[in-house]
Amino acid sequence: MYVILNIQSQNINAMSSQNINAISSENINAMSSQNIIAVSSQNINAMSSQNIDTMLYQNISAMSSQNIDAMSSQNINAMSSQHINAMSSQNINAMSSQNIKAMSPQNINAMAPQNINAMSSQNIDAMSSQNINAMSSQNINAMSSQHINAMSSQNINAVSSQNIKAMSPQNINAMAPQNINAMSSQNIDAMSSQNINAMSSQNINAMSSQNIDAMLSQNINAMSSQNINTMSSQNIVTMYSQNINAMSSQNINAMSSQNINAMSSQNINAMSSQNINAMSSQNINAMSSQNINAMSSQNINAMSSQNINTMSSQNINAMSSQNINAMSSQNINAMSSQNINALSSQNINAMSSQNINAMSSQNINAMSSQNIDTMSSQNINAVSFQNIDAMSSQNINAMSSQNINAISSQNIDAMSSQNINAMSEEYSTFIAKRQRYVNTVLNIQSQNINAMSSQNINAMSSQNIQRFSQNINAMSSQNIDAMSSQNINAMSSQNINAMSVEYST
Repeated sequence: MYVILNIQSQNINAMSSQNINAISSENINAMSSQNIIAVSSQNINAMSSQNIDTMLYQNISAMSSQNIDAMSSQNINAMSSQHINAMSSQNINAMSSQNIKAMSPQNINAMAPQNINAMSSQNIDAMSSQNINAMSSQNINAMSSQHINAMSSQNINAVSSQNIKAMSPQNINAMAPQNINAMSSQNIDAMSSQNINAMSSQNINAMSSQNIDAMLSQNINAMSSQNINTMSSQNIVTMYSQNINAMSSQNINAMSSQNINAMSSQNINAMSSQNINAMSSQNINAMSSQNINAMSSQNINAMSSQNINTMSSQNINAMSSQNINAMSSQNINAMSSQNINALSSQNINAMSSQNINAMSSQNINAMSSQNIDTMSSQNINAVSFQNIDAMSSQNINAMSSQNINAISSQNIDAMSSQNINAMSEEYSTFIAKRQRYVNTVLNIQSQNINAMSSQNINAMSSQNIQRFSQNINAMSSQNIDAMSSQNINAMSSQNINAMSVEYST
C-alpha cells in the first residue's frame, strides 16, 4: 500500500496534477517530507482539500515556501488549526496575501505568536477585518511594531477592545497617525492608561475629536504632560467636562496657552479649584474674556495671588460682578494697579466692602476717577483711613456729592489737608463783591460742602475747618447749626467774615 514511499523525488515531481490529486489521503500522509517538498507548485495547488488536511504536521512544515505560496485559497482554508500552527515562520511569511486573507478566523487565532510576528507587513495588511478581530490577545501583542503600523485603518478599527487593551505600549506608539484616528471610540476607551501614556505626541494630536471625547477620565489623567500639550485645540474643546476635571494639575499646567484659550466656557467652569490654582500665569493670561467670565466664583477665589496679578486688563474687565465680589481679600490686594484701573465701574461697585477695605493704598490710588465716582456709598464708607488718605487729589475731586456725604466721620477727619484741599478745582466766590478770585487754600465744591451730613461737618478737625473760606458761605443753615462750639471757635476771622449776612448776624 505504501509504494508511494518508494517513489523517487524526481518522479513525484513528474506526476501529473491529475495523478497527484488521485493519491489517497492515506498515501499523501505516508509521503516522506523529502517527497512532499518535491511536489511541484502546480501539483500542490492541484491537491484536494481533503488531502491537504490529512498531511502530517511535519510534512506541512517541510513544504517549500514556493509551494506554500502556490496553495489555492481553498486548500489554505482547509488546513486544520493544528496544521496552520505547525507551519514554519518561513512558510507563514511566504503565503500570498490572497491566501492570508482566505484563512478562517479559527486558523488565524491558532497561529503561534512567533508565526504572527514572522508575517510580512504586506500580509498583515491583507488580513480581513474578521480575521484581525479573531486574533488572540497573545498574538496581537506578539505583532512587531512594524506590523502594527502596516495594518490598514479598516483593520485597526476591527481589532476587538480586548485586544486593543492587550497591545504593548511599544506597539501602540508605533501606530500610524491615520490608524489612531481610525480607531473606534469603543477601542480608544478600552486602552489601558499605560498605553494611552505610551502614545506618541503625533498620534495624540491625530486622534479624532470623537475619540478624545470617548477617553476614560482615568486615561486622560494618565496622559503625559508632553501629550496634553500637543493636543489640537479642536480636541481640547471637545473634551467632556468630566475629563477636563480629571486632568492632573501637572497636565493642566502643561497645556499650551493656545489650548487653554480654546477650552469651552463649560469646561473652564468645570475645572476643579485645585487645577485652576495650578495654571501657569502665562495660561491664565491666555484665557479668553468669555472663559474668564465663565469661571465659577469658587474657582476665581481659588486662583493664586500670582495669577490674579498676571491677568490681562482685558480679562479683569471681563469678569462678572459676581466673580469680582467672590475674590478673596488677599487676591484683591494682589491685583496690579494697572488691573485695578481696568475694572469696569460696574465691577468696582460690585466689590464687597470687605474687599474695598483690603485694597492696597497703591491700588486705591490707581483707580480711575470714573470708578471712584461710581463706588457705592456703602463701599466709600468702607475705605480704610489709610486708603482715604492715599487717594489722589484727582480721585477725591471725582467723587459724587452722594459719596462725599457717605464718607464716615472718622475718615473725613483722617483725610490729609492736601485731599481736603483737593475736593474741587480751585475757585472761590466772594459773595459780597460777587467777584471771582483764586484761593490757594480751599477748593471744596460748594455743592459738596452742602451735601455733607451735619454729623460729618461736626467731625471735621479744627485744623480743616479753619482752612475754609468762601465755601463756608455755601453751607446749609442746618450744617452751620451743627458745628461744634469748638469748631466755630476755630474758624479764622476771614472765615467768620465770609459767612453770609444771615448767618453772621
